[in-house]
Formats: sequence, structure tokens, C-alpha cells
Amino acid sequence: MTLRVTVPNDRQLVALTPDDGPALQDLLERCDDYSRLNFGIPTGAADAQSQFLEGLQHVPEQRKHLMGCHVDGRLVAAADLLEGHPDDRTAALGMLVVDPEWRDRGLGTAILLGLGSALSGRGVRRLRVDCHVSENTRAVPLLRRLGFAESSREVITVAAGQTRTRVLWTSGVPLRPRAEERAAVGSDCPQAEEPVAVRSDYSRAGAPVPRPVPPLDRLFGLPGVSAVAEPYYFDSPLFDDYERDVERRTGETDWDLAGLASAVGEGGRVLEVGCGTGRALVHLAATTQASLLVGIDTSEPALERARARVAAAGTGRVEFVTGDFLAYRPESAFDTVLLADCTLNGFTEASAVSGLLTHARSLLASGGRIAVSVFDDGAPAAMSHLDGRMVVDSFADRDGFNHIVIWSMRFDADTALLHRTAAVPRTAPAPGEPVRCVVADMNDRIWTPSTLSPLFAAAGLSVTAEEAATLTSGAADGAPMTTLVLSPV
Repeated sequence: MTLRVTVPNDRQLVALTPDDGPALQDLLERCDDYSRLNFGIPTGAADAQSQFLEGLQHVPEQRKHLMGCHVDGRLVAAADLLEGHPDDRTAALGMLVVDPEWRDRGLGTAILLGLGSALSGRGVRRLRVDCHVSENTRAVPLLRRLGFAESSREVITVAAGQTRTRVLWTSGVPLRPRAEERAAVGSDCPQAEEPVAVRSDYSRAGAPVPRPVPPLDRLFGLPGVSAVAEPYYFDSPLFDDYERDVERRTGETDWDLAGLASAVGEGGRVLEVGCGTGRALVHLAATTQASLLVGIDTSEPALERARARVAAAGTGRVEFVTGDFLAYRPESAFDTVLLADCTLNGFTEASAVSGLLTHARSLLASGGRIAVSVFDDGAPAAMSHLDGRMVVDSFADRDGFNHIVIWSMRFDADTALLHRTAAVPRTAPAPGEPVRCVVADMNDRIWTPSTLSPLFAAAGLSVTAEEAATLTSGAADGAPMTTLVLSPV
């Protein structure tokens, strides 16, 4: 099946044929720096011909794509792509060259975004770029701005004994460009489709802001629909009402409470990072001898409910702080710092998790410890059924009105990235008025002991104890869980 890649302004990436050989050869010679950077030699006289002959033998011909973009009849960019390599959910970009006269005008950005969008519609989940080395100072920043991350790196030998650092870059599709990269796509070249500005509930944790999971992404721009993006959980009254309704039906999460109580041990000063509504702290106040329990969270609505919960429990040993944990500088150190109920999952980047762990370690008193509750090893593989899953549920809001909520999910077991979108359609206020739909978008990474191990080591921490558990509710019902106790090395 032909890969159709639309690059707006009435331009497209179209399949090249052997008849385009002379035009491709001319383009490759104008882009001589590409060959020198990657292979250490100038463009060869038969390089265009070899592009039509290359391709892995086990990849069907219909999944090998050599494409070009023409402006006023002249070939100004070319790309080759293997769809379904190295697996069915991945596409590998082997070459992308842009005429020097068209560089710094957004054409390369628009092509990559168009490829990402087209591949996403064909069931591809990842785009891998094999063609760039770290010495390519033009390509590397572009890939980073478009959301690509390094997946491997090796030193290779090219022509005449020269060496290059070959880096494989990988990103989920559709691509998620930063705002400044979207703005850099000039009006005189193919424009990138403007991504939907949906706030991720975990954006405070450094997660990228993605477009909603298909098919719910169609709600934005669909005739007769007015879609409004809201954060999930406490800062959105509607989604907060949904979570409360689910809690009433299924009970409050408690899988990590026993492990947290064991970590607190004989007591002392306890700090919980991302405490939410105080679930864990109120339990620990009733079951441990902790002298003081402090919770910190960025959501004031969540902390209002936490304070009400503490008042109802009648305990005077729990306090709350509104603010960013990384900026938190308490007057006294803590004996235990808690990262409960998969708090780390909201931090999709390893650097963000490392920063959290390092700061948590800096707040420990002598002999202190950190407790981290996460999915256990093996959970990501067992959660592959979430990829492509859609769920419809119902709930009643605080005013007694009933609603339906539609979930769409994508899960990449290789990267353990979970992307979820929830949408709640509302009744149209009058005939002819659009249906209002509230949409929330979330990113998580399913961290496990094995993926966290190098981050623990980098933060100067080691695992000294753990307590296994099982998740008993939600989309990942039955998944293995664990609470790890960490101590400074």
C-alpha cells in the first residue's frame, strides 16, 4: 500500500521512481555535506541508483518507501523509509536530505511531522531515525526538538579510517514538537499540522504535551463539537467527580499501604511527595508512631480535601505544604520520604526521576530512607492489552447529573509509555449549538525496579527491602506491584 504523506500548502511527499533518478542524483550532489558527515566521503556518481536498489530483503517491497518533495517541478527533499522494521510497530528512516536553499525554512520539520502523522494512521507506534550521527550538528537539535530520544549509541568506522558516533533516535508517532519548533515552520514552505494544545496532567513533571489518543483526537475540529481541554484529577471538577465516583464503587487504592507502614517503621519525621488527598498519610498516622507527617503537592484543591480528611480523622500530626517539591527546603530533615502509589509514573523522563530521587536523598536525616511504590518487573509485558483499548464508563457528578466517559489508550511495552485520553461529552444547550466535550490527556511511564535501578545508583541509593503486592482495581487489575525501601549508599 502506498504511503501517502501530506505536507500542506498543496505539496506532498510522493513516491520516487527510477525515472526520478537524475533529479535525485542532482539533489544528493547538492547535499554533499550529508554524505561527508555520515559516510566520510563525497556523494558518489551512483548514489541515486543505489537508493532504488537498497532495502532489507525481509521487508516487503510495499513497505519500502523512497519519497520526494517537489517545489515548482524541482526535487528539493528526499526521504527513504522502511515501514515495519525492526518490528511491525516501528518504521526506520534511513535518509532525509533537504536542498541547501530550503534549509532553515521548516521543510525538514514539516516532512518529519507529515511522516509521523501518516505512519500513526497505519498502526505504526514508533519512528526510528538511523541516518544521523552525533557530529551532525544540524540534525541532532532538530530531532530533539521534535521529541526524539537516543535509544543507542556506538562508535563506527567510515571511509578512510574515519570514525563517527552513530546514534539511533526513537520517538512515538505522531511526533510531539516543542512550541518553538512549530513556530519555526515558515509560511513559505510546507506547514506542519498544528497539534492540539491539550494540557497533560503530568506536564508539571516534565512530560511532553501530546495530542489526544486516536480516535478521540478527532473531537478537536469535528463539526458540531466544541472540545475543551482540562487537566485530569483534582484541578478539573468534572474529572475529579469521576474519580470520586469510581472510588465509591471500587474502594480506595490501598495496595501500597502495608509497604509504606513497614518503611516508616518506628516513626520519626515523614514526608510524602505528591500526597494528593492525604490517603497514605492519614493511614500512617493511625498505624505508625510517626511524630510528624508532612505532605507536599502542587494541587491546592487536592490539599483542601486532604486537610478535611485529617480533620475528620482527628489527628494532629499531619501537615500539608502547597508547592513544587524540588523547591522545597524544610528546616529539619526527615527520617522517611515517601513516593507512594506510583507517583514516579507521572515523570516520563529519567532525568526528572533522577532529580526527584537526588532531592529526596538530600532531605534525609542520618539513617533515613526513601520508600518508592511502583509496578513490579513483568508488569509492562502483562499490560500490552492496554494498547489500542477503549473503555466506556458512567458516573454521577457532585450535582447528581449523570455522564458517560470515553477512554482511549496507547501502551508501548518496549518503552513502558502509557498515553491515555478521557473525554466526557455534554448535552448541547440548544438546537444547532455544538456539543461540548471535555477532554483530558495523560502520559505515564510504567517504572519498575529494573528500570529504576540505574537511577537509584546515580542518586547514591540502594534497595534494602521490598514488599510485594497486587493491584486490585483499574485497567491494570492484577498487575504485580512492589514497595522498595532505599537507603543512601
